[in-house]
Amino acid sequence: MRHCAAADAAGLPRPATVQNSYSLLHRTFEGDLAEVCAPHNLNLGLLPWIALAGGALTGKYLPHGARPPPGCRLTLFPERYARFTTPRVAAAVSEYVKIAAEAGLTPAQLGYAWCRSRWFIPSVLVGATSTAQLAENLGAWAAEEALPEAVIERIELVHAQHRNPALYD
Repeated sequence: MRHCAAADAAGLPRPATVQNSYSLLHRTFEGDLAEVCAPHNLNLGLLPWIALAGGALTGKYLPHGARPPPGCRLTLFPERYARFTTPRVAAAVSEYVKIAAEAGLTPAQLGYAWCRSRWFIPSVLVGATSTAQLAENLGAWAAEEALPEAVIERIELVHAQHRNPALYD
């Protein structure tokens, strides 16, 4: 990470965080950068960008091929969010929606709570297009523990079956 080396060379403070795409549907950061950002290396936290995958992790784009709700990001920016409309994404999201329901969470809360549970994430950027969505999303911080281990294990099983489905095929 050249930006840390440049800061060191100039006698300036290093950056504290990086902002990358990261969600239940796009976890490449774990294999690509998490180790580099670890405290024993560069000690950078990740601020996940697009933690709900453009709204896909809310389940509102299910079933696959359904018309998205008016005013959602997919309707407003279809090209930008097209990667979240594939059959692979729909299959994974369907499983995450079930896990959320069984855990007593909304799908959005599960997505944010997942990010909150990762050791390399010091904070999560929360997006919402209404105050109702904001209130729902903040529910991911209602419990002291981000997610019980049993929920994390179920998420890992889905990830093993549908690894990074938001990446283009």
